[in-house]
Amino acid sequence: FLFSSFAIKAVSRAAYQEGDLDAKLTRHQLGVDVDHNSADIELTLDTGERYYFGAITIEQNEGFDDAFLRRSVKMKSGDPFDPQKILDTQFALGDLNYFRSVVVDAQKDHAGDDRRVPIVIHTTPKPPRQYKYGAGYGTDTRARASSGVEFRRLNSEGHRLRADVTASQLGESAAVEYIVPTGPLPTDNFSIQAAGFDYKLPS
Repeated sequence: FLFSSFAIKAVSRAAYQEGDLDAKLTRHQLGVDVDHNSADIELTLDTGERYYFGAITIEQNEGFDDAFLRRSVKMKSGDPFDPQKILDTQFALGDLNYFRSVVVDAQKDHAGDDRRVPIVIHTTPKPPRQYKYGAGYGTDTRARASSGVEFRRLNSEGHRLRADVTASQLGESAAVEYIVPTGPLPTDNFSIQAAGFDYKLPS
């Protein structure tokens, strides 16, 4: 019985992954041969018609350019429905570090006769700025304190700015980095950096 349930779930899951969202089991027969300690399972699955991705909408109120965010969307309207692409899109947008949460809603109930499933991507933004503070002691700096700020989104193209300042008994240092995204991955970017310091040798 457990193997039969596993087989049913495996077949249904495979159909869903292929975009057969109306797939249903029409025949399920289990025959047990006690004398030979064996069993035969017969499953008939009606896959129905395949579904496709429909219009893809990104809901966000942060002023990002729609084309900028769509670089991280892993599906296209008209492509066969694929739940893995939905997960990939959710992770890719989340990894950009602009959003607290990303939820991809596949609205199968709104699919028309063409079996195109509308996709709505709901986003919840992170705060526009992140601050950090620290304190410590090191043999090269002695007592020190540090602070920093990151401006997560400076414009519609997702440009970011980081600034860090450290003050210690032996001097001060500061660093600024301006980051420009160039591709769909968080690591796809180029940056402009500047730094300065003023230290004295320990006596």
